[in-house]
Amino acid sequence: VALKKLVEDKVQVTQQDLQEGFESSYGPRAEVLAIVLSDQRAAQKIWEMARDNPTEQFFGQLAEQYSIEPVSSSNRGKVPPIRKHGGQPAVEKEAFSLKPGERSGIIATGGKYILLWCQGFTEPVVTDPAAVRDELVRDLTEAKTARAMAEQFEQILEASEIDNFLK
Repeated sequence: VALKKLVEDKVQVTQQDLQEGFESSYGPRAEVLAIVLSDQRAAQKIWEMARDNPTEQFFGQLAEQYSIEPVSSSNRGKVPPIRKHGGQPAVEKEAFSLKPGERSGIIATGGKYILLWCQGFTEPVVTDPAAVRDELVRDLTEAKTARAMAEQFEQILEASEIDNFLK
């Protein structure tokens, strides 16, 4: 509670925050097949195999056979739809730049190498940001407050000194 009181005046939700929050929560999502690999050499080899046989079915077979990520491997490459502003900018940028039926290049992120096959995009259910504005403001304020509280706590820890009076 004390941390919350210390940071509540610093937390501001901007119009850009609202726009990004709306796109993330209610915007279209990219439906893709993914192959996740641990090294670049294997990624290059699999990418060339996918290039030589550019079908969705073959891409799914490659995912089942080579992907190191359990969800994509067991579902023939099918992964949950990718949303904008979800925390993986490189993957999101590539996924939203593809057209249905297109294959991505090799995406290097977080020590992994990812290949995507775009299946299409979801249709948003909510298209009017004003309809969900109050909910977005509440959620964004809560998230920004939690982040500010963590930062404030870290600052307090760094500035603190320990005096051992027992010695």
